[in-house]
Amino acid sequence: YYDTEAIQNFLVRTLQVPMPATVDSAAIAGMMDLLRTQGSFALSVRYAICFRLNDSPMGSDYPVPSAAQYETFAEVFERKLDEFVASQNISSLEEISSSKDMRESLIIGITKVFVELTSEKKKNDPQMDSALNALINY
Repeated sequence: YYDTEAIQNFLVRTLQVPMPATVDSAAIAGMMDLLRTQGSFALSVRYAICFRLNDSPMGSDYPVPSAAQYETFAEVFERKLDEFVASQNISSLEEISSSKDMRESLIIGITKVFVELTSEKKKNDPQMDSALNALINY
């Protein structure tokens, strides 16, 4: 259970905008903003980071990646999805969403990219390095 103030503080850090009002309906609207991710890898990455399953960051004062860093992470997801679709000769994303094996294969591929990026720390890409540091420190 989190009180309204804890949720509002979480939303200010996560959405990176000030609360428009202190009423609980503004917090509900902010939570809806976090939940709405369709069509955006960056918003989906933000959702995954903010609502990670192992522990809840809501009650803590943790730093979050910036919008630009979410976009950097999203580029990795989009690139791997494009490669996966091309390598599997997929005609629609429905094929992936309806196949557990395909989803798992895609997740494994994306995870490998992040592991590789983290271990080599892209020295020639300061934006990716900054995004990876935010993810590692998160």
